[in-house]
Amino acid sequence: MPKSRFFLLVSCIFLLATAVSCFFDIVIFYNWLADKIIFLWLIFLLGIILCFKNRYFFVVAILILVILRLFYFSNSEAQINNFQFAKNYDFSSVVLDRDKALDAWVYVIEPTDDIFVGRILLKSSLYPEYQINDYLKINCFIYKPEPIAMTGKNTFYYDKYLAKDKIFYRCAQARISKIGHQNSWNDFVNRGRNFFSNNINKLPEPSGAFAKAVILGNQKEVPKYLVNQFSRTGLTHIISISGLHMVIIIWLMYALLGTLGLYRQQVFIFLFLALLAYLYLIGFISPALRSSAMILLALLGPIIKRQTFSLYSVIFLVDLFVLANPYFLLFDISFQLSFLAVFGLIFYSNFFNQLFRKIGNTFKIRETLAVTSAAQVFTWPLTAYYFANMSLIAALANFLALPLFPFILVLTILLAIFGSVPILDQIFLWPLDLLLRAMFKIMEILASFKYSALNIAGFDWQFMLLSFFIVIMITILLKPQKYEAPD
Repeated sequence: MPKSRFFLLVSCIFLLATAVSCFFDIVIFYNWLADKIIFLWLIFLLGIILCFKNRYFFVVAILILVILRLFYFSNSEAQINNFQFAKNYDFSSVVLDRDKALDAWVYVIEPTDDIFVGRILLKSSLYPEYQINDYLKINCFIYKPEPIAMTGKNTFYYDKYLAKDKIFYRCAQARISKIGHQNSWNDFVNRGRNFFSNNINKLPEPSGAFAKAVILGNQKEVPKYLVNQFSRTGLTHIISISGLHMVIIIWLMYALLGTLGLYRQQVFIFLFLALLAYLYLIGFISPALRSSAMILLALLGPIIKRQTFSLYSVIFLVDLFVLANPYFLLFDISFQLSFLAVFGLIFYSNFFNQLFRKIGNTFKIRETLAVTSAAQVFTWPLTAYYFANMSLIAALANFLALPLFPFILVLTILLAIFGSVPILDQIFLWPLDLLLRAMFKIMEILASFKYSALNIAGFDWQFMLLSFFIVIMITILLKPQKYEAPD
């Protein structure tokens, strides 16, 4: 078997085994393995050694690795089994992260008391406001996150979604008092975020909430009606920091560094450091981290003179992310949609470019339609499963909205940086607000059409798997990746 196919086989086994193991009863799984962990490590090392004689022993090592990784990852989750939920607790904690919603602050806090394992999700009023690294004395009602029933028979595993970030408790009816603050490097980052956020707040709503979502990742302030309109038009990827955002940001930095006469290797190093600083500023949120990894992988190709952005490299990135956090695979919607969209681009971008070849490419019209259509090939079954609807006008909406978005993002960045400078802030603020209002109006008109989105109630996991099977079979038979893009 060729090395590339063997790699695909190993990756498929790794991902499938991880998916199956994520549904194990964590407590039983953890207790059963606790006294066998040394034995499993010995089997893993033996598999690694024997794979040099016969590479299929590597498959055995991979299966053991899945079990070992889930064992260590689920350590905290298994330990909360004996915790008494649904009662009031007094405890001290430190604020790790925070996100502003329309009517409240949502904090991720880490208790300093030994009775807790992991983190707590706390929702509090807008005032008083607490900062990252604040020490708080809290009395609140602690309850356990539960799965949420969605449309039809579908279930959103909210408990697992939080568990991927080591959040195992929710806190209600909180009485909070600040008892101190721990100075650290995060204070500088937090001040930077607040500075950018305050500058963007000069925009009227909902423009300000949208602008903060696209560069700082604060999505909870975006009004629900606006989120619904973007969902019906297939533009939810614009609201969250995604590959589109990172491509524009990297393109701007690449163009700026290129004018300084730097070599390609030097530009790559500067880009890497700048991206690292930006990711730190926004808290290393998963979508931005994934997008940055894929874009840097693509930029690395010309430097080492090899094709680095391919199906195998993307699957390798999936493996790395899942190895780091097994719950990403099944319980992080953005993780699933982002990589499925990339697979669609790899297989179908040239196919749709060829299909739309009679459409002129003035202002990148054909390319926009092709990329939008390709990205939806593998994502629509998941979108239908999670949201019970599928946009029928996504290609049109993207065609109308995407040309505006680079200008919106650039002006948002400039306003965030220079918004405290008199006169300069108005130079960026008014055109930005005008562009945002224009985009919102376009989305409002398109979303108002009766058949802008198809309601698919009852699209359960069986239909989703069947849809994926059909899409994969069509891809295997059609071989769309072999089409050449027209000039």
